[in-house]
Amino acid sequence: MYTLALQIGLWSGDKRRVEIAESCFQPIVTVRSRISIPSVSDVGLITEQMLRRASRFKHEVYPIVAPSATDDQPTVNRKWRAWVDHESFKRLAHYVFIHDAQTSSLRSTTPLISHIEFDLPLPFSRKLWDAKTAAEWKAIYIEEIPQSPSISVSLSTILQNMTTFSSIPRHADFQLAAMITIYGISNMISDCNRILRGSARQWSTAVANLWQQELVQLLEQFQFFAVEPLKDSLPALSLIYQTVSLSLYLPLGVLETFSGKDGEERSSAIYQSLIQHISPTILRKASWHAGQVLRIARSMPPGSVVASRAACVYFSGLAMWSLATVFSLKGMALVTENHSTDEVFFLDGKDDGDVLRRFTALGQRSPVLSSVDQYVHLQDRGAVMRLFQKLFSSEQGLYGIDQQGRALSHAFAILGRNGDAGAEYEDIQY
Repeated sequence: MYTLALQIGLWSGDKRRVEIAESCFQPIVTVRSRISIPSVSDVGLITEQMLRRASRFKHEVYPIVAPSATDDQPTVNRKWRAWVDHESFKRLAHYVFIHDAQTSSLRSTTPLISHIEFDLPLPFSRKLWDAKTAAEWKAIYIEEIPQSPSISVSLSTILQNMTTFSSIPRHADFQLAAMITIYGISNMISDCNRILRGSARQWSTAVANLWQQELVQLLEQFQFFAVEPLKDSLPALSLIYQTVSLSLYLPLGVLETFSGKDGEERSSAIYQSLIQHISPTILRKASWHAGQVLRIARSMPPGSVVASRAACVYFSGLAMWSLATVFSLKGMALVTENHSTDEVFFLDGKDDGDVLRRFTALGQRSPVLSSVDQYVHLQDRGAVMRLFQKLFSSEQGLYGIDQQGRALSHAFAILGRNGDAGAEYEDIQY
């Protein structure tokens, strides 16, 4: 309940609630003894021996609790309750890690939980977790799980060797494993960006390129093992994957700063110190991933682009705005003289390997986004921002657009009409 309150506060779109949610997160990671922790709604909640100091990130504290066919009812009840207790902490730890990674990505801060220390086993399947009675749990367990179950796969082992994904047992929660892995990769990319930006003179270009290439390979492997198999059943994973891929080329915090969130002076400074040195090839790769975020978001059911998924769309829009500005400042042509569809490249189109490679490597064709009027050019920032506004206006649920959606739509309106977003954009809270 406490974690859920933090999650609601983080994505509320209300400045004060977001601040409270961010400031109240650390206790759930570090609290050891039984204490009362006030929630965002001021309801006292009891949290006992929470997570890091109780070794809840280590596999040793999660013994295997398995029923046998000969167990009587009292024994099955006892085992089920013990199993639920361990599984509850396991799932809580995984969701807390995801929440931490989302907050870190959103605010460009260092995460509280390292992917390296996250060595607990993956949770069991939802089918087993959703069992309503001890008897139902026993029947599912005996049917689906071998006599010697071994969910020894953890986030840390997956990130060390992505092929481990192929050996995840079928009685593990594969969707949750995929989600926590993409956020683990996100943390690795943030570490890379943070070190390279903060210590640019200490790292050679060759080392930086090697590090980035290893992360590209990690993302490609993850796409093969998780994104493609889950693209229909878990579209949010594809959305997050494309956003994380975007962050490898253009750090998300840099996008906010450059677009004016921290003021005109900081925007100019980040351009001079970082953005102007990024190669056109890297910028075009970033534009492709940003376009894919928009494509996936458009395909999702109405009302589902909320919370962290809305943040993905927000950063995609910032990337489009920033790339159009950078290309203009660098004097790079975005529009060819021939405006036929043969001479444009749809950033939100399907992956056509050869055409994509020619666009990213050579700059062939003009980058565009699809619209009701066929397409809009990336250099038309106003039209591009209106596409993102339209996406949020179509996200109306039973009670209309939520507060976060209204804030993001307003941000795109400001960016679309001003070359300099100014103080109005700085005050927006999402």
